[in-house]
Amino acid sequence: MGANGECKWYAYCGYMGAMKSCQLRKIIDQHTCSRDFNVKLMNAKWLSKKMEKTVRENPNIKVMDIRDKVSRKWNVGIS
Repeated sequence: MGANGECKWYAYCGYMGAMKSCQLRKIIDQHTCSRDFNVKLMNAKWLSKKMEKTVRENPNIKVMDIRDKVSRKWNVGIS
């Protein structure tokens, strides 16, 4: 996905119904692309729920501090 489908990285997990969990079945752990920090599943609504406690505890927190915390915790960049 990050390299327009050209990266060979691959992970396949199979669901094990008896244990109600997933098991890693196959992995090709070699990247030929750089990491893409634009994650479409993380939106403002989701992020606001995750950061609400932090902001309530420290209402004077700077935007850059929030950005740094998100980057450290979820390894993604936000605008």
